[in-house]
Order: sequence, then structure tokens, then C-alpha cells
Amino acid sequence: TYTLNAPAAPILIQQYAEEFIKPRLSDIPGLYKIRIWGAMPMEWELDYDQDQLRSLGLSRFDIVQALRFWFTKEVIGMGYRAAPNPLLQAQNPIILQTNHQSDLEWKNIPVASIGGRILRVSDLCKVRYREQEPTGYYRINGNNTINLVFVAEKEANSLRVADQIKKSIHNLEEDFPDGYQLLLANDSTQFVKDELYKIVRRTILSFAILLLFVLLVSRQLRYLLVIFISLIANILIAVILYYLFKLEINLYSMAGITVSLGIIIDNTIIMVDHLRTKGNRKVFLAILAATLTTVGALSIIRFMGETTRMQLKDFSYVLIASLFVSLAVALFLVPSLAELIGISRKRKRKRKGSDLRYRRRLVILNRWYERFIRFEQRFRWAFVILAILLFGLPVNRLPIRMEGEKWYHQLYRATLASETYVQKVKPVVDKALGGTLRIFTTKVFERYSYRTPERTAIHVRAWLPQGATLMQMNDLMVEVERYLKGYEQIDQFQTSISSYRNASVNITFKPEYEKGAFPYILYSQLNDLANKNTGADWTVNGVGQYFSNSLTERVGQMQIELTGYHYEDLMAYAEMARQRVIEHPRCSKAFIMSERSYERDPLYQYVISMDPETLRMKDLTPSQIYSWLEGYSIRHSPEAYIFSNQRTEPVRFRSVQSNQFDIWMMGNIPINIDKEMVTLNGLGYLGKEGLNKSIAKENQQYRLIVEYEFLGAAKLAQMHRQSVVDEIKPLLAVGFSIKDSTYRYWQREANRQFFLILMVIAIIYMITSILLESLVQPLAVVLIIPISFVGVFLTFFLFNLSFDQGGFASFVLLSGIVVNAALYILNDFNLYARSASRQIPLSRLYLKAFNGKIVPITLTVLSTVLGLVPFIAEGQDEVFWFALAAGTMGGLIFSVLAIMIFLPAFLPLKKRRGRLRIPLTSEDHNS
Repeated sequence: TYTLNAPAAPILIQQYAEEFIKPRLSDIPGLYKIRIWGAMPMEWELDYDQDQLRSLGLSRFDIVQALRFWFTKEVIGMGYRAAPNPLLQAQNPIILQTNHQSDLEWKNIPVASIGGRILRVSDLCKVRYREQEPTGYYRINGNNTINLVFVAEKEANSLRVADQIKKSIHNLEEDFPDGYQLLLANDSTQFVKDELYKIVRRTILSFAILLLFVLLVSRQLRYLLVIFISLIANILIAVILYYLFKLEINLYSMAGITVSLGIIIDNTIIMVDHLRTKGNRKVFLAILAATLTTVGALSIIRFMGETTRMQLKDFSYVLIASLFVSLAVALFLVPSLAELIGISRKRKRKRKGSDLRYRRRLVILNRWYERFIRFEQRFRWAFVILAILLFGLPVNRLPIRMEGEKWYHQLYRATLASETYVQKVKPVVDKALGGTLRIFTTKVFERYSYRTPERTAIHVRAWLPQGATLMQMNDLMVEVERYLKGYEQIDQFQTSISSYRNASVNITFKPEYEKGAFPYILYSQLNDLANKNTGADWTVNGVGQYFSNSLTERVGQMQIELTGYHYEDLMAYAEMARQRVIEHPRCSKAFIMSERSYERDPLYQYVISMDPETLRMKDLTPSQIYSWLEGYSIRHSPEAYIFSNQRTEPVRFRSVQSNQFDIWMMGNIPINIDKEMVTLNGLGYLGKEGLNKSIAKENQQYRLIVEYEFLGAAKLAQMHRQSVVDEIKPLLAVGFSIKDSTYRYWQREANRQFFLILMVIAIIYMITSILLESLVQPLAVVLIIPISFVGVFLTFFLFNLSFDQGGFASFVLLSGIVVNAALYILNDFNLYARSASRQIPLSRLYLKAFNGKIVPITLTVLSTVLGLVPFIAEGQDEVFWFALAAGTMGGLIFSVLAIMIFLPAFLPLKKRRGRLRIPLTSEDHNS
């Protein structure tokens, strides 16, 4: 947004912007439109006296006709101009016009001749040349300026468009008249630039941390060189795929590249370690399975809600492309690099004393762990139950009431819904069986809020009751602007008023105050200001990185829906519910409606209903009544246009009686039509009725909605709605029902996402079943997923972190990542089981596979965790990314404990190998 300042009248400044600036900037590629605000065009207003015109036997239409005749200019046909050559004859329009086209002396325009006197416009009207009444307002920092708002196309690169606009304006300013200047008032792309710089910084930091970690662990420059070259190859090849598949590079896709660094390095580490220890590529089947499970988890983003899907679509595409590239790099490039650089096999070193002590301790730990596995196999079900209790059962979500008369309804009421169980047993059972899931749902998820990665801002919105005017709304907003001008911490506030029912002020802060306490202080003070101005309805919302969208003082419109087969009885029940609602001191403006309304209160209209018999007796028609009333109305549309000041300008008429002509006068003032004196009240009915009064039916039942406003927290509003429903429900007759129908979008979105997590687990089970050719081992793999979720639950609870949509994304990402460790171990276990002697216990073979992969597993977990460190460096005020990183890190760390403790319990290692079907590996198929 730019402001145009100049030493001229606002209308002339806007005319200059329309005629000179806008055409020269409209051809910028990617620019959708340019809106110019600030000045209203001029018009001619003619104030007339309706009573005077009637006494003279005239009407407003006579004046309009006089104006149109005076400035007549019409095309009456086409003519040909004679030419020597008939082919050169030109066809031209024939225009009929008066000779007064530029004569604006209103006293010279005759209207009628009465009693030998010619009455002119100046005799009947007061003529004024003025600005048109505003149809809306748009101000920046409360200043009335000429504003140029540039809007980019949806598919365009907004950063590139903004830079082109700035360059074009810089070149254009050289041709401006003296005193004219364009000042940048608001640049929404600056926030995007800052976020991009932040992501680039995170990517570089993540890359450096990963390389430093590899160097510290391996202490070999050759090992580091293989990892470095593999990462560079991954990134470069992935960029080619981004280009070929036309993936958009935005904030989410750039962050996806950063997140992918810690994931794609895992495949390289696993392959390099396997080459060093085993000297072959037999681990590729496990890498393939691990990659496909992650891709399967990311694919369910396509089934999320539209808002979440549009945000995470590019993020998931970038991750999937990077994962598939890492597969090819791990299979082809890494073995070649390992052989070329010389780290194919781990060389046996001469054992030193410290090395022998290390191996001795390792043997002791192995013996203890083997004993633990055997003990675990003896009491497998005990460890399975322990895992279930650790995750938790949703017993705290069981309802304390059960409607219905079936035998199972009665059984439920006699047991789980009985007063004894609810008051004495349920609290103990919930804590004993709820596990970490209960802690998460009651302590963490209740704080869930949908947050958007945008600049911290406060949005103030106001609307006035029906009958108010745009000017009254403007006066109200001017008061808010005057209040905001006293705070130097505010960077900018933009005021937009489109009608008396829609006005908003959007407030942004200077960068040094965004993260402090001032936004919250101002938020509280604006709520106090709104409560003082009770003539209007208000909402004050805080959004952005340091607010949540749920931070609003007014929860808004609550809805309770009633249905039934008899309309009058249903209306009585609805009125009963409405009375219960308004008894609460926090409730206001309760209405009974047939349809859901997003207006703040019902709209009304005045209706004139005339009796046909009375009209016939008076020899009147409705059109005569309408014509008489029309003369007193406020005219909003121009009724004529004249050419003035080098442009066409409208002419509006206004009755001087219009401001005093109220509803009482409309009904009681005598109407003189053809010497017949009547009143509207004498002709019929004049009354106030609601708009859109209708009767709604759904599934052959009438429907009514009790809609009201609740002032307070969302949880308190929900409890109040449920108490009203529970109180009215027993009073309803058979065939009637009542329910809470308040629309809660984000709660439904959350429920959908939890369902999608179950879908992810099912997808992973099917993928691993195909790759492992087993039904038992994939079950053990997917059971690691809910146990790793315990780490997410504890992370958000113990550190009191905010849970937003990034937390849901961490569940999805974890589902595809944490199974990798189990797949690596099972791949080696299957290889050993196929080739080892039948006399060797399965538990020892599992221990061998565990020992061979626990080090690279730990390294891959640590590398992924370290790759996410830059995302938590900004603090939990960082929307989406902090919750994603924190949840993923907590789940990954806990998954290591799950692999060590619970994975052996999920496998039947106690059976003899002759009775256990060992899945075939890729090498077995090849042989």
C-alpha cells in the first residue's frame, strides 16, 4: 500500500492517480489489480421542498425532465458524407443536442410555466456542488490520504511482484509534478521475506549441526566426506525434481527442505554403517521399507481439511521427493563413494587395554539384556499390558449419561453411569487406566488452538444495530483511532469501513514490541473500551505468532437446535430454552430462528399492507400512494448526469422533509391525492416485521434454533449449552429432540486428524506386511508408533508447550519415522534366522541383530533430532514449526526406549525356529 501526497484537493490527487499512475503500473506481470481509495467524486445535489412542489402541482420528475431536456444529447441516426469515390464515403452518427451543453447557470433552466411566470430550477431547488457521500472508508493510522493498494495474482510470486512495483514507482517519481510523492505505507511481503531469511538460516544451521555431529561421532574425515557429498547430491537432485514437477517454493516447502536434511541423512548413515560392518547392501530392503512407511505417512495430508492440506501440501511433496532421492543415493552413490574413499569395511585394530575394558563391559550388558529378553518372553502379556497402560485407555471419555431404553442402555446406566461409579470409582479408574493419553487430552489438548504463521496483530471489529448509518459507524471508528494514536509501540493500524454493520481496525506493532507484553496489554484495554461503547457490538481478536485465534473475549453465537413434528409445540419448547438461556448473566441477545444466521441480530423491515376494499372506496391505487411517498424519501441513486468540469457528474435530488419524515408521520400525515384526504393508517396496516421469516423442515421435522451470544471462555460456554440441553431434554414429548448445534470447526478438524493418524498406522502395517511378507512382524512394528506417542504426550505436558496444528503434524511424521529402527533390526534378524543354525535361540539372534543396528539407529535418531534443533531455537511462539519439532523430537527419543524395552515383547522369540516362519529377504529371492 502506497499513499499519494500532494498540495491539491483530494479529488484532483485521486484523479491524477487514476489517469497517470495506474495505467503505467497496470502492466506489471503478476499484478492482479490496483485499488485507489481516499477521495469521493463530486456531484450536484438539488434540495427541493416537496410541499412547495405539490402546492404548485409539480413533482420531482418535472425537474428531472427539465434537466434532461436542457442537456439533451442523443444519436438520432447515421449519415453519409458525399465523396468523389463511393468507396470513400464515411458513415457518421447524427447527434441532436441543445446549445446549453456547458451552461451550468441553474437559474436559466426552465421547469414549468405557472400563472404566466416561468419557474426555473433556482426557484424550486437549492443547488450545491459537493463531494458524494462516502460508501466506505479506508484509512492508515487514522489519516485521510489517497491510498494505492496493489494486489498480486494468487499464483504469482508476491516477492517478485512487490520488487517490480517498487522499481516502477521509483522510475515513475521522476515524472511527478512538484509536490507529488508516493510513500510506502504498508508492505505485507516484508513478513514473508523475514520468514524466508529465517528458514534459510535454519537450513544452514541444521546442515552445519549435522556435519559436526557426524564428525564428532566418526572422528574420520573420510566418513564425513561421504556424508557431505551424499547430502549435497540429495539436495541438488531433489531441486531438479522440484523443477520438473513444478513444486512451489514457499515458506512451507522451504521448511520442508530443512526438515528433510535430518531424515535423508538417516539412509546414508545406515548404508555406510552396514557397508563398514557387513560389506554388502543387504540392508537396502530395510531402507526401502523405512522410506515407504514415511512416504505413506505423509501421503495422508491429502485427506486433511482444506486449510491444513493447502498449507502442508508443498511441505509433504518436498519431503517425499527428498526421500525418494535419498533411496537412489543410498543404493548407488554411497557404496561407490565408500569404496572410492576407502571406508568399505571396518578394519580390525590392535586391541588396547581401554578397548578390552569397553568390550568386557559390552559383553556384560549383552548378557543382562539377553536375560531381560528371556524374562520378557516369559511374561509377554504383562509387558503388553504395561505398554497399553503407559499409552492409556480413553476411559475418561466415557459418557456419564446414556439415553435409550435398550438392554445395553439400561446395563450402562446401572454400571458405568451409576452414581456410585461416577462419584467414587470413575476418578480412580480414569487415573489408573488413562495413562499418558489422559494427561494429554485433559492437560494439553484442552489448550489446543489453530495458529497462523503471520505477523502479530490485533483485529477490532464492530457493527451497529439496524437503522444506523455509515457516518455513525465512522464516528465510532474515529474514536478508536484517536485512542490508538496515543501509543508509540504501534507500528500501524488500518481502518476499513464498508457499512454500518462492518467495520474493522487491524493493528500491527513495531518489531521490538511484538514479543513483549504490550500486545496483551493493548488487547485488554481495547476490550475495556469496547465494553464502554455498548451501543455497538464488538469483537477483539489477537492473531499471529504470539496470539492464538481462540483468544477472543466474545465467543460469539451459540446455537441450540430443536426438532419436532408439531410447529406450535416446538415453538413453545424453543421459547422455554430461550428463557433458560437468558437467565445466565453472561448470555445476551437470544433469538428463535428457523435458519442459522451469521448476522449478529435479526433484521427487520416496515411493511405497508393496504386494504383493497378501502382503496376501491377512495378510488385510489397502490401506485398513487407509492408516488406520493416517494417524494419524501432520501434518494441514494443519481437521477440525471451532466457534463461538468471536463467529466460527467451525477445529479441527486433530496427532499428537505426527508430528515423529519419519520414512521409516525408516514402513518398519520394527511395524503392529498385528487382532492381525497387519507392517511396510511386509515388505508391499512403499517408495522415492523422480521425479514426472512420462514419455516424450516429437515427429515420431515420442523426445526428451530435458539441463537444467542455468550460472553466468556469457550469451555464455560460449552458447559452452559450442555446444561440447558440436559435441563430441557427430559421435558420434551415423544417426537421432539434438542441438541447443541454450535459449529466448532477446529474441534471437528482435530477429530478428523486423529482419525487420519489411525489411517497412517493402517497404511504402514500394509506396507510392512508386503515388504516383510509377514503378518506378525509388521504388527510389532506398528505397535512402536503409539508407544512413541507417549514421548509426544510427555513433552508437551512436562514442558507446558503450546499445542497447535504442528503438533498433529508431528504425530503424522513420527508414524513414518519411528518404525524405521524396528525395520532395520528385523531385517538383520531375518537374515540371521535364515542362515544360522537351528540350535541357536531366536532371542540370541535378535540380540545379535540389535547389537548390529543399535548404534546406527541411535545415530539416525540423534541426527534427526539435531536437524530439528533450529526450529526450536526461536521459542514456542514460533507457529507450527516449534510444535512440530518438539513433538517429533520427544517421540523419537522415547522410541529408542520403546525399541529396547517393548519391541522384543511384541515378537514371538520364545518359539522354536522350526515353528516360526522367517520372511524371505531380497537376497533369498535373487538366489
